[in-house]
Amino acid sequence: MMWAIFHRRRVGWWRIGVHTSRTIDRKRRTRRDRSLRPDPRRRSPRRKSAISVVENVNERSSRPETGLAGRILASPYRFRAEWIADGDKVVAPIPESAITQGDLVNRIESAARFIRVGHGMVVRLDAADDVDPHGVQVPLTDRHLIDSLPGQPVNALVVLADLSGAILLTDDGYSLVAGSAVFVDICVGRGIDEAKAGFARYARRTGRPGPLAVSREYPPLWTAWGAPSQVAPGTNTARQLELMRRYVAGDISGPEFRRAWLQARTNALIAGERVAGRFERILHDVFYALDEYVPDPEIRCPRDLDDHLLWGIVNDALFRLEELR
Repeated sequence: MMWAIFHRRRVGWWRIGVHTSRTIDRKRRTRRDRSLRPDPRRRSPRRKSAISVVENVNERSSRPETGLAGRILASPYRFRAEWIADGDKVVAPIPESAITQGDLVNRIESAARFIRVGHGMVVRLDAADDVDPHGVQVPLTDRHLIDSLPGQPVNALVVLADLSGAILLTDDGYSLVAGSAVFVDICVGRGIDEAKAGFARYARRTGRPGPLAVSREYPPLWTAWGAPSQVAPGTNTARQLELMRRYVAGDISGPEFRRAWLQARTNALIAGERVAGRFERILHDVFYALDEYVPDPEIRCPRDLDDHLLWGIVNDALFRLEELR
């Protein structure tokens, strides 16, 4: 009996010892697991992936500016679509990215003077936060524009006082000109479509992503016509050819032909219609002839053209155009 009690005690003590050691081991493992397991009450900093970083950078770069720039720009590199749609504005890219490049500043001054806008606002998009977001008012002259935007290419916005046009200067090798067709045509220095075609060649030559994307966004509306048979009906270039035929046939007078043909040429340039090669040179000959044509004999100089000489030049131009078919 004593042995049985002792045995039970031994078994009991052994069982108690095993149970106790297993409990201690389980508790130790539990503590270790808990120490390795993150505490849900404590938030560890999340590691941002490369994609999220890129998205944040793109979001920051595309964030609209405040003030005047926020009304006109969707980002430091693009105009706002709503502002472009208001008033049927057109947009043309140019390679110049600084106000001092080429004769851009002179063209801006000429365009502003032509549409009778004397002042504008200059907003620096790459300046510190203490700069006025509504910009600084300056006269739209070459001297004041250069003083406001000196030196190297900058991110800046030049806005006409009536908000009818703007020039967006970027540090990515290009600028965007927006406004009425007349304003943009003077700013780019040539026809709008010709400027777009030239910018596309510039973008392909440089291979930079920014200009390439802009050239795809603003392609030329027309292809360059190399012969009269390629000219689309109803265009201003077709109107020029029709006027030449009517003048040679005697349907209209010299002064009427001069006035209507020069107006059609101006409309063709504004619309972006382009001709190339011999076709372009022949139409230029007619333009130069009209520039020297003086119908009034009382004020005509010996070197000026009269109706007889003008008729011969236009008739010869039609013969040369027939050879291009």
